Amino acid sequence: MFEATLADRERILGLDHPTTLISRGNLAVAYRMVGRTVEAISMHEANLADRQRILGAEHPTTLESYDHLAETYRMAGRTAEAITMHEINLVARERILGPEHPDTIETRNILMMIRQENKGQRL
Repeated sequence: MFEATLADRERILGLDHPTTLISRGNLAVAYRMVGRTVEAISMHEANLADRQRILGAEHPTTLESYDHLAETYRMAGRTAEAITMHEINLVARERILGPEHPDTIETRNILMMIRQENKGQRL
């Protein structure tokens, strides 16, 4: 279903349309959820780059892409990269959305959880 939706949106709206980018992100999340992490990482990396280029580095959905990519890195065992990605996103969200925004709080909590899970480990 996600693959068909993305194909339709790419065909009708174009590769750079914001709705197409949402569909691409949804498909990447679906891939991550079923264990297709290599494909998910590739798709999330491309989607983040496209959102930065098209929407700007500070757009809320661009910031959302950081979280999706970071979580996919974490699932792939790339913990150090996940932490770095969440740190970048936390700084941006605190500056843009404010420290008490729900998205900022969520990113902060995820980052603290990952750090706690990996406390004492060399990353």
